[in-house]
Amino acid sequence: MGFRGVIRYDDVSDFDYFQDFERNADRHAKRALHSNAFLTKNWGRQSFNFLVDQRETFLRDNSTVSLRQMPEVEYRLRSTQLRDLPLYLQLNSAFHFLDVDRRENYNDSYMRANFAPRLTFPYRAFPWLSFSVDAGAVFTFWGDSLRVSGDEPDPESDSVFRSESLSRITPSISGEAVGPSFSRIFDLNGKTWSKLKHIMEPRFNYAFVDEFDEEDRIPRFDELDSIRGANIGRMAFINRLLAKPAGEGGGGSREIMSVEIFRLYSFDDDRFLQRSSDGEKQSHFGPPTLLFRYNPTRQTTFRNALRFNTLFGRIESSATSGSFEAGPHRFGVRWTARIRPDDGMTRTNQFRVSSDLILIPRRLRLISSVNFDANDSLVQLQRHILEYNANCWGVRLEFGEFKRRGGQQTDREFRFSINLKNVGTFLDLTGGESSSL
Repeated sequence: MGFRGVIRYDDVSDFDYFQDFERNADRHAKRALHSNAFLTKNWGRQSFNFLVDQRETFLRDNSTVSLRQMPEVEYRLRSTQLRDLPLYLQLNSAFHFLDVDRRENYNDSYMRANFAPRLTFPYRAFPWLSFSVDAGAVFTFWGDSLRVSGDEPDPESDSVFRSESLSRITPSISGEAVGPSFSRIFDLNGKTWSKLKHIMEPRFNYAFVDEFDEEDRIPRFDELDSIRGANIGRMAFINRLLAKPAGEGGGGSREIMSVEIFRLYSFDDDRFLQRSSDGEKQSHFGPPTLLFRYNPTRQTTFRNALRFNTLFGRIESSATSGSFEAGPHRFGVRWTARIRPDDGMTRTNQFRVSSDLILIPRRLRLISSVNFDANDSLVQLQRHILEYNANCWGVRLEFGEFKRRGGQQTDREFRFSINLKNVGTFLDLTGGESSSL
């Protein structure tokens, strides 16, 4: 019948399990469990999904937040042309039976229905100019809703739920205009590139999402409950450079460089995209942003994102990253900085260096990563893994160090494990220590 089903169940004995037994940095800091079972079927541009889902989040006070879908039934229609019309329909719809337990007076079971159709009208006026308009709405119904300040208290219950249903209709419209686009092809006939194509095009995007007056009454479960109102435009100018490799076997052209400058504008009188800390300076224009990408080879990449605050004439954030592959070896570097525009104070200034080295092909491998916090002049996080793999067995050595509270506390982790092929982990020794200044 073409159905596919998967069951995943995750559970632990207590909250401290991850800290006691997990030495992987991501799982050591894990604070949530996710179990689900789903049945899905796809045919053509349509899909049907049946899901049972449970998420448990552990809090510092040893309490637990539980969110369950028992079940969710979903139908989706991907973008489909309506007969011979220049219109495309997309539909997302779902019915949920939800169970929420956040705290003693915030627990309830209720149903939710969501229906979100969208129509798209694309139009290409000329080869160098195109438009696209989307219009749609989200219809949502909740079987229960929340109390807000001003409601009369219920003498029989202190629950935040008021046992009354709630409906929301959120219309939206968005559009995009691309062009006029200009391009030119340069014949190089070189050893590396045979041709270059330079493309310049402006883009304008607009998005409007209506606001809902009773937002405070919506019980929050997932992203379907949170739809933020918007009335924003985005203006961008993009330069792209595409290159075609030389030689008959060079393959198709690919982008080797792009430069994009964009800026947002809020058409909402009460919403500002730039604001000083004291609120005296504000602007409906967002900070201009520069995105630069450079890929001289398939093994080398460089990225930079720069945001400039026009209220104070300062760069407020920068993110630069690059990677390089040399044969089987890989290297990466990333630098991020955030500056408070009001006074120029650096809030974040961090470097990350990573490497993946093959010391002996198919045998010995070294994986390392180091995070350096320039504000506190300390190595905030470092992790080094040495792996050796033979035909039937493998050995893994791992060391990690994490500094917290500005370097006042240091946590170290050690791990030694032996793996047997087709058997699993034969021996796994872990340890660690914490020290404070």
